[in-house]
Amino acid sequence: MKKIILSIFIILILAFPFYQLYSLNSVEFQSFSVQEISLDSRLHFVVNAAAKLYNPSYIPVEIKEIRYVAYVQGEEIMNGIIAGSTIPLKSSESFAFEQTINWVPDIETAMAITQGKNVTMTISTEADVSYLYFFTITGKKQSTIEIGKILKPVLDRQITAISDALGFFS
Repeated sequence: MKKIILSIFIILILAFPFYQLYSLNSVEFQSFSVQEISLDSRLHFVVNAAAKLYNPSYIPVEIKEIRYVAYVQGEEIMNGIIAGSTIPLKSSESFAFEQTINWVPDIETAMAITQGKNVTMTISTEADVSYLYFFTITGKKQSTIEIGKILKPVLDRQITAISDALGFFS
């Protein structure tokens, strides 16, 4: 009887790391969303966004970091790293960030935005999920977000502010 209990105990101890690795591999990117785009005092865009990840396993999972790069019309407009944290079991966690970007849309993109046409931002993300800091699995996701509607009022304000400033000097 003791041998059976000891065997079961050893199997459970050996199986737990495999379940941990399975859990790391099962973390899902649910979404990457832009909540707001505004202007700072220097008329640079300020982006408030969040990446949402889901942990479907029965143990907490540690996210080390999330790297992201965003493009509009093939031009890189922002990139960075979001600090990680632990996602509790069977739950989602949002990783919010704010970034000021020094991006000026080209004439074609600016016209499309001001005319209300579809302009998309493509975001490539990579999240590093770890277990005991020895095992790391990287998950990748590419998302497309329609930013024309979000950006139109901001771009209109930016154009007005620049026009007013230029009119002040004439």
